[in-house]
Amino acid sequence: MVSSDMAAWEAAVAELASGGAKSLRRARVAPAASTPMVARLEFDPSATVGLPWVYSADGTTATFSHETERKWCIARASTPIPKRSGRVTFYLRINALSSRGHIFVGLAAPEETLDGNYLGKSNHSYGFLVNGDLYYGSSRVRSGYCRRRSAGEVIAVVYDTNLGQLSFLDPLDPSSATKFGVAFPDVD
Repeated sequence: MVSSDMAAWEAAVAELASGGAKSLRRARVAPAASTPMVARLEFDPSATVGLPWVYSADGTTATFSHETERKWCIARASTPIPKRSGRVTFYLRINALSSRGHIFVGLAAPEETLDGNYLGKSNHSYGFLVNGDLYYGSSRVRSGYCRRRSAGEVIAVVYDTNLGQLSFLDPLDPSSATKFGVAFPDVD
């Protein structure tokens, strides 16, 4: 269901953040109707790096136990985001976080080989480490983009395909777009 009722959308995001809903889809609310809809993002088990990932039956949830693996482990969506398709937003809830905070969120081009790497390790991916740092081209390109994220929090990944801009926002804090700004202004 697509809803332009912002109060309903905010309530669904709050439910997601509290752990009451497992996804916005289950909360039966999507972003405002002005947001172009693309196919829903589903994880591709064949593009997974590291073990042990557990996928939901519908492919919209990937769960990983970070305590059992000591290398980069990656779950990748199988749905490409078309260029010039407007603003695309997806959400990630952090269920648990190690003391090191090594969870990356971001975008990777289809040609990105993620085996043993992290998002931002090459020029084909853009990574936001939940400690607040940004990575691209094998380098930390910005420290302190935002505050460190915590277990139970939700991150909104906003990709404007028309402008080529990628941002990581707190959907429960409307001012986060102004506070954080654009993380990557030239995503191709």
